[in-house]
This record gives sequence, C-alpha cells and structure tokens, in this order.
Amino acid sequence: MTRVFPRLTREQLSSVKLQCRVVDLQDEIVRLEAENAWLRSQSSSGYARGTIKQPPRDSWTVKPETEDML
Repeated sequence: MTRVFPRLTREQLSSVKLQCRVVDLQDEIVRLEAENAWLRSQSSSGYARGTIKQPPRDSWTVKPETEDML
C-alpha cells in the first residue's frame, strides 16, 4: 500500500524548511552555550570565578592643557 502525500505549495515548503532551520539553530545555540560554559570553567580569569569586571569607562573628562614646560 502506498501513501499519497499532498503536494506542498511553495509557501508551505518554504515554511517547513524555515522551521527545520530554526530547530537546527536552537540545537546549535544549546551546544555553543555548553561549550562556552566549559571554556569559562577552564579559564583562570575573574569572569570564570564569578567576579564580573567593570566595563571600560566611556565617560572621561579632558584634562586642561598645561603650559609648555620648556
């Protein structure tokens, strides 16, 4: 007995392909997050120990220019 599947329209086929791609990307994200966690655990930096470093300062004041010392 052969099963007959309905033909998919172009939009339906595109939708199925995109859904498969989303599932693949979600699996890839899970894999990369696990790898990232492992790499952080192997690191000796403060970030791996749980101490979060301060972000670089983006605001700074310009020092007033001094007269030439010569």
